[in-house]
Order: sequence, then C-alpha cells, then structure tokens
Amino acid sequence: MLDKPAPYLQRHHRGVKGEALRALWGYVAKRITMTDYPRFREMGYDCGSGPTGSFCGTLTARPSRAGGYAGTPTTPRA
Repeated sequence: MLDKPAPYLQRHHRGVKGEALRALWGYVAKRITMTDYPRFREMGYDCGSGPTGSFCGTLTARPSRAGGYAGTPTTPRA
C-alpha cells in the first residue's frame, strides 16, 4: 500500500503537490496497522461501513424517542 504513491512522488517531488503527497504518505504510514482487516475479521471484529452506519442511525434516533431531549441546554423544555 505504501509503495503506491512512489511514482507520483517522483514526478511531483517539489512544491505543494510534493508536500501534500509526503504528508499523505506519512499519515497513512502511521496508521497502516489500522488497516489489517483480514486479521480484525479473524478476531471477530465488525469491519466496514455497515456496522458504523447502523450505529450512527441509532445514536441520532435516541433524542427523538419518548423521554429524550433533542434541544440545546438553553432551550426550554415543552
């Protein structure tokens, strides 16, 4: 994965594009261990956007349920 930007870095090794590519490469390099999805699946973790999207829907639905409060702390309750 980290070898993919190499041709672009050779072409754009100076200037703004080179800086951006090096910053991107550094960002990914620091987080490469977070992308070992086959190992995570073997360990029983949910991978992908499905579980995340599902949980986001649950979080946003909570204030609108009975007894929930969807206003800001300064908004008076009805």
